[in-house]
Amino acid sequence: MKKQPLITVSGILGLIFLLSACVKEQEFSPTPKINAVYLSTDTLSNGDYFDLIFDFEDGGNDLGAVDDANLGEKDISIIDSRDSVVILNNLPKIDNKGSDGFTGTVSVKMSDCCKNVISGIPCSPTSNFTAPFDTLSYIVQIKDRSQHWSNTLRTPVLYIACKQ
Repeated sequence: MKKQPLITVSGILGLIFLLSACVKEQEFSPTPKINAVYLSTDTLSNGDYFDLIFDFEDGGNDLGAVDDANLGEKDISIIDSRDSVVILNNLPKIDNKGSDGFTGTVSVKMSDCCKNVISGIPCSPTSNFTAPFDTLSYIVQIKDRSQHWSNTLRTPVLYIACKQ
């Protein structure tokens, strides 16, 4: 009778060992991928700053600057939906800890998006609001040091309070 608990314990341990052997580590493509993109606010006035934030994954371990002092070429492309102007920026140094792939989150400080109102794009209020608002969104794409461009994702709509 005392052998039965030993068989049960060894059977459970064997089953755990077999199941753990079947679990594969997550594999990432060498091409970077943006998984989600969002904004730190949904409404702003002329002169406001906000953060554009995105979650990414990369299997090539070559995303971002080599070091903080040498940012290299522009590797973030942000396209304004109002006029298709491309805003280029740098990814920071991203510590991937020597893994075979990694995920992370990057936040880009966006300066006054309403500068385009001054440079020729008028603030065009939509009829859906009692106060005059214009809307825009951004299309975001990133590039690794091997020149692989990621997928593109569009931000949620950003509402801009127009000057009256």
